Amino acid sequence: MKNEILLATICAFISAIVSGIVSIITTVLVERHKEKRILLKEKREARRDAFFKRPEMEIIEHKNYLSRQGYGISKQCDIELFIASPEQIVNQEEKTVYLKYRQEDFDRSKWCCVIYTLKNVGKTGISALDIISNRIHHVCVIPIHLFFEDRNNPSIDTSFCYDKKIREEGTITLKLCFNSDHIIRNGMSASLSIGMEDTNGCCWLQPLWAPENKVYDSYSVSKKEFLEKLDGVSR
Repeated sequence: MKNEILLATICAFISAIVSGIVSIITTVLVERHKEKRILLKEKREARRDAFFKRPEMEIIEHKNYLSRQGYGISKQCDIELFIASPEQIVNQEEKTVYLKYRQEDFDRSKWCCVIYTLKNVGKTGISALDIISNRIHHVCVIPIHLFFEDRNNPSIDTSFCYDKKIREEGTITLKLCFNSDHIIRNGMSASLSIGMEDTNGCCWLQPLWAPENKVYDSYSVSKKEFLEKLDGVSR
């Protein structure tokens, strides 16, 4: 009888301990799950808040001088770029392809341009803005003042950084010049992108259908994706 009582007592004691442990584990798991849900909710809210406050460039004026050679070329703008469609030179021996500007690109008398006035209609300031080629083997971007500095060997660039802050409701002017015989076409996708790093360190891309009067919504990208886009790695 004593042994049965002792055994029952031990069993009850062990059962109480196991029940306590299970209860503690369950409580911990429930709390962790709750914390994860709260964290995920906070992240979603932060992403949603960032999206609604994202920087966004709107075209508030678009001057199209493509059919009037030389017109608007001398107008001073915040960003002045020559957009070229370079020749692709194949080196059979080295099995490589390199790009070079066409000689007619340097004939300024054949230039034409479009001029955009862009406004940051988003709720966040922009620390730096980039104009980026979406087709690195077909569309080059180069500041006009650099294009003629070394006519024999001008650099082949696929992006340009406007390293000035653009506040909310701030505007900038963008002039894109072309050789009238080699004006870029968009096809199924935008030829350029507007890259933006906002004042919170977040990165955004916005397709610009140059030389058209058309721009899509900005969308978020990681810092890595943004840098790859600037370097032409992701295209």
